[in-house]
Amino acid sequence: MKFRPWTLAAIAVVALIGAACGGTGTTAAPGPSASGLSGSFTFYLSGDVNIQHLWLDTLIPDYQKANPGVHVNLVFSAHGVEDVTTLAKLSQSAQSGQYSGFDLIEGGLVKDAAQSNLLTRITTAEVPRSAEIDPNQFTAVQHNAMPYRGSKVLLAYDSSRVKNPPRTLGDLLAWIKAHPGLFDYNVPSGGGSGQAFVEAVLNQYVPKDDQQKMGLGYVPELEGEWNRGFQQLKSLGPDIYQHGVYPASQDQVYQLLGNGTIAMCPVWSDQALTALKSGQFPPTVKLTEISPPLYGGPAYLGVPKVTPHKKLVFSFMNFLLGQAEQVKIVDQIQGLPGIEMSHMPASVQRRFSSLGTTQSLPYSAKMAADLNRLWQSSVPG
Repeated sequence: MKFRPWTLAAIAVVALIGAACGGTGTTAAPGPSASGLSGSFTFYLSGDVNIQHLWLDTLIPDYQKANPGVHVNLVFSAHGVEDVTTLAKLSQSAQSGQYSGFDLIEGGLVKDAAQSNLLTRITTAEVPRSAEIDPNQFTAVQHNAMPYRGSKVLLAYDSSRVKNPPRTLGDLLAWIKAHPGLFDYNVPSGGGSGQAFVEAVLNQYVPKDDQQKMGLGYVPELEGEWNRGFQQLKSLGPDIYQHGVYPASQDQVYQLLGNGTIAMCPVWSDQALTALKSGQFPPTVKLTEISPPLYGGPAYLGVPKVTPHKKLVFSFMNFLLGQAEQVKIVDQIQGLPGIEMSHMPASVQRRFSSLGTTQSLPYSAKMAADLNRLWQSSVPG
């Protein structure tokens, strides 16, 4: 999910990694609180700086204020540079039964960890408020992780130049052909909005059952079903911005829309809403959802199988699903709530009423890696 001045980089990892290993970075836990909970646990977070600030400035302080006997040690990895190492630690921990040093994780690695059976199953016994989450949001992780916020990929367009925006994927592909140079998307390895568009084109030719298999596992033998989609994407090349210029990152595509160079592109809902609020996008930019919808989904929290602090961690996770914290997530990063919209205030429900509730399942990490490689060899040029 995730999202994207992005230069604090690994400084935070170096400064805080000692906390996960019991080094001098760990702060001694205060005494018991009124909740009866006391102690500390270590939370590994990977992603972008805006998500780091959400946790450091709001969510963690709120929980510690409500539970003054508990301290959360945050280990932050900018852009997930430590994800591979952390995933290896979790795998070793699950096999050996030895504590990895981490009690809670969030970031792109959670889905892989859940599908590799490295995490604790989440039920309403441990996290009562998880009953307020749409059960479908657990599908990709088999209940081995918990959604707590979400985002989805939408179509952004400049309404001063596009009077009748596409309503379906077929309409969108026809619009691109009819308006050469006014649409663009990033290389699929450069961000989820571009990858979502690519996956949608490929999925036109992939049976629903096989799409599900590609979202939940690694089935390279099905990749031949992508061939017709890649051919269609290549045929669009002359009609893409500057006859086939695919920016390396989705942020670069958003800049093209913001300065009026293009009139339409796929965008993450949270990033687009933030861009509209900040003025990066002019007020003429509108958002719409096409059918079938582009992919989206939740950001997950995962609890490693081996942790001596599960009671504290489950308390923290339940707290995060409370309406007050979910509203703060919506307000601060324009994210979709993790719980079902019916449990949110009417003002929040109205804010997202035009975005729809359905979305497709993104491919698994290994399938997406193959897609990125095959797109690069099949589409540009």
